[in-house]
Amino acid sequence: MTTTTTTATTTAAKSEEAQGQGCGSDAEKQASTQPSSTHSTTTATTPTTTSTHGVSACMARLRALAVQMPRTQREASLQALLPRLRARHLEFMQGHRKPEVSPGKVQHGGAEHEHSRRSMFGTEGAETPQERLLGDPMVLAPVSPRSDSSSWSASDESDIDEVLALENEECSMLLAIENAADVDMGLDEDDSGESDPDCKLPTAATRASKKQSGSGFRGVFRKAKASGLITYKAAVSVSHVSVKTCSTVSVEESVDFHIILVQLRECVEQGFDGGDSVEGTLAFEHSFRAAYRERQEELSKMSLSFCVVFSAFGVRFQTPTITSLEEALEMRARMLTAREQGVSALQAYLIEVLMAGRTNVDRRSKSWTLAEAQDFVGRFDARSKAMRLKREALQRMKEALEERLQQRRTQKGLRAARKLERRQLRLEERLQQRDTQRALKDARKLERRQQRLQQRWQRVVEHAQRALQQEQKLSTSSQQQAAAAAAAAARAKVREEAQARRVAEHSRRKLRSWTSMKNLTFEEQQAAAEAAAAADAASRNTST
Repeated sequence: MTTTTTTATTTAAKSEEAQGQGCGSDAEKQASTQPSSTHSTTTATTPTTTSTHGVSACMARLRALAVQMPRTQREASLQALLPRLRARHLEFMQGHRKPEVSPGKVQHGGAEHEHSRRSMFGTEGAETPQERLLGDPMVLAPVSPRSDSSSWSASDESDIDEVLALENEECSMLLAIENAADVDMGLDEDDSGESDPDCKLPTAATRASKKQSGSGFRGVFRKAKASGLITYKAAVSVSHVSVKTCSTVSVEESVDFHIILVQLRECVEQGFDGGDSVEGTLAFEHSFRAAYRERQEELSKMSLSFCVVFSAFGVRFQTPTITSLEEALEMRARMLTAREQGVSALQAYLIEVLMAGRTNVDRRSKSWTLAEAQDFVGRFDARSKAMRLKREALQRMKEALEERLQQRRTQKGLRAARKLERRQLRLEERLQQRDTQRALKDARKLERRQQRLQQRWQRVVEHAQRALQQEQKLSTSSQQQAAAAAAAAARAKVREEAQARRVAEHSRRKLRSWTSMKNLTFEEQQAAAEAAAAADAASRNTST
C-alpha cells in the first residue's frame, strides 16, 4: 500500500517537471502554486490541472503576439498552425474577447488619459515640441547647415551695404554739384523747397570754407592785401541784413567784435518772430533799433556797415554796402515788398538802388548809368534762367538716379527672390531625402520587428504543441493511475475483510481454548498454549 502511494507521487512530480519545461516560466509559476497532496487521487489529478494552466498561458502569449502583428502576418501565422492548436487558440480568443467601446467613449477616455498624464507630471497646459509636431504636420523646423545660412546672410548683407553705399555716394555727389552751382551763381539752398529724402546731407559742410574764410574762426573773415598786410573783419547776418565791422589787424579784436555782434543778433531775435510780413517788418525794425541803441557805445567803436542779402526768384544777390542803419532797414522793407509784387517790381527797384547816389558808403564806388543798371539786372535774369535750366537738369539727373536705384532695388529683390526660391528648393529636397530615409528606416525597423514577432510566435507555438501533447499524455496516464488506484483499493478492501475474519476466528479460538482449559492441569495448559502458538505462526506464514 505504501509503495503504491510513493510511485503515484513520483509520477506526478515528473509530469509537473515536464510540463514546466514545455510551457516556460508562466507554466512553472502556475504549477508551483498548486498544493501538493499525499493522497493517491489528488496526486493523480494535479498534473492534468497544471497542464491545462500551461496551455492557457501559451494561448495568452499567442494572443498577445497576434495583437502586435499586422493583419496579413497575423492571418498567415494563424493559418500555419496545426488544426488542433488553431482550434484551441480560436476558442481561447473567443473566451477572452474585449468588450466593444463606442468611438465617443474612446476619444473621451483618451483625452482624460492625456489630461491625467499631464497633471501627474506637472505639465498641464504645456505642449511638448514632439506633441506639437505630431499635432501639426506643417510645423517643420528648417534644417540647414550653419555654413549655408551664415554665407547666405553675409552675402545678403554685403549686397545691401554695397547698394546703400552707392546710393549715398551718388546722392552726395549730386548735392555737391548742386551746392557748388549755387555758390557759383549766388543762389540760396532752399529756393525750391524740395529735397531728396534719401540724400539729406548737411549743406553747411559744403560752405564751411566760405564762412571761415581762412581765419580759423566762424564769422571772422581774413583778407590779404597786395602790400602783404593781413586784415580781419567780423560779420553777422540778421534776417536779410548783413552787419560788418571795420577791418582790423588783430584777429583777437575781430573775435571780440563778433561776440558783440552775436549778442546784438540774439537781442534782435528776442523781439522778432521771424516773419516777412508788414507786421513782421515793423517788429524787426523796432527790435533792431532798440538793440542798436542799447549797445550804441560798443557799436560806435566798430564803424559798422550794412548791406541787404536777398534771395528771390532763383537769384541770390546783395546790395552795395552802406553805413546808415535806417537806409538799410528801408532797403530791406522795400525789397520784401517788391518780391511780393513780382519779378518786374523787384528788377525796377534794383535799378533804382544801383543808380541812387550814395554819400554814406564806406568807400567810393562807381556810379551806375541806366543802361549799365539795366544790363546788370538783365544778367541776373539770364543767370536765373540758366540756374533754372541747371536745376531742371539736376532734377532729371536725380530722377535718373532714382530710376537706376529703383531698378537696382528691383534686381536685388529678384535676386533675393531667386535665392530664396533656390534655398526653399534645397530645403524641400533635404526634407524629402530625410523623409525617404526615415521611411526606409521605419520599414527596416518594422521588418525586424515582424521577424522578431514571428520568431517569438514560432517558439510559443512549439511550447503550446508540447503542452498539448503533455496534456494528452497526462490525461492518459491519469486514467491509468485512476484504474490502478481503484484496483488497489479493491484489493485492500479484500485484504481488510480477510484480516477481520482471521481476527474474529482467532478470538473465537482463544475463547474456546480458555473455557476448555479451565479443567486442565498446569502442564496440560502449557502444552495447549504451545500448540496454539505454533498454529498461529503457521497460519501467519501461510497468509504471507
